[in-house]
Amino acid sequence: MKPARLAPLLVVALVGCSPSPTVAAQVGDTTITTARVADIVAACPAVGTTQVTDSLALQTLIHAEIFREVADITSIKLDDKELRSILLADENFGPFLTQEPDCTDLLLAQAASTVLGAKGEPAQLDAALAQVQVEVNPRYGTWSTEKLGIEGSGSLSTPVTQG
Repeated sequence: MKPARLAPLLVVALVGCSPSPTVAAQVGDTTITTARVADIVAACPAVGTTQVTDSLALQTLIHAEIFREVADITSIKLDDKELRSILLADENFGPFLTQEPDCTDLLLAQAASTVLGAKGEPAQLDAALAQVQVEVNPRYGTWSTEKLGIEGSGSLSTPVTQG
């Protein structure tokens, strides 16, 4: 086959392997969409003095889903109503969320972490955490399982190093 005929096949193959542009991340069986990330940033542009960026919003949504997966694996109950109550009762978050209720979803991971820490054994939680698979759309960066965070520039291109 001539190289000119291979080019369209290569493009189709590459498009088939890339993540959907509407998917920001996949945590286990849960898909976090780019629309969900945009909604969080629009609803809550800042928490205190911290500007909420797409990357920060995505990272907190990933954490919330990771904690849900860990809770499922360890049979620890995480209830959204309970998590929201924990946030509202917190002296740091409560007053802020009373004024900015649209920011609650951004902080659910914090409450979930509190509940898991109180109800789970560290070794059990670590073992469950190791089972959770996270895949991030390359436009946001890459997922670091060691740091439990997004790393990198989020660029789809690789910078050329000068030699």
